[in-house]
Amino acid sequence: GVATLLGEAGEAVTFSADELTSLAQVEEQQLEGVEDICTLHTVHEAALLHATRTRYARKEIYTRVSRILISLNPFAPLPIYSPETLRRHADAADSLDLPPHIFGTGHDAMRGLREGCKDQAIVISGESGAGKTESAKLLLSYVAQVVKTGTGSSGSHGIGGVEEKVM
Repeated sequence: GVATLLGEAGEAVTFSADELTSLAQVEEQQLEGVEDICTLHTVHEAALLHATRTRYARKEIYTRVSRILISLNPFAPLPIYSPETLRRHADAADSLDLPPHIFGTGHDAMRGLREGCKDQAIVISGESGAGKTESAKLLLSYVAQVVKTGTGSSGSHGIGGVEEKVM
């Protein structure tokens, strides 16, 4: 037998019976576009792609896989980098308490420097035009602001050696 299904854009897609049985089962949670892929009961490539696509359509360009951040270039300015957003991330006890954001990655690195006394590295990868340079600028602006103001989840001013570690 053969089945014809409609895709999201309304296009007809035809599958054989064998192909249908090999498709991964879709869960309601996968359709919602979760913030953290690790919260899905079943994780596979299609679930990851659908979650990021759903979030992107809502102008939510960041999706998490635990502490790994997936970012999709919106190719347009978004109002998600305000001083208030930066402050919220700097003051958070844990970046996982907030929605996924590039500032959360900066928060994790700064916390690692402050509490773990360990060197930190952030890997930004992607194809040409993916937004790597913009992501690096946003991370550096977060770090500069946190070091300058001495803010952070420790609640103390004077980060104590973090500036030297960053340099």
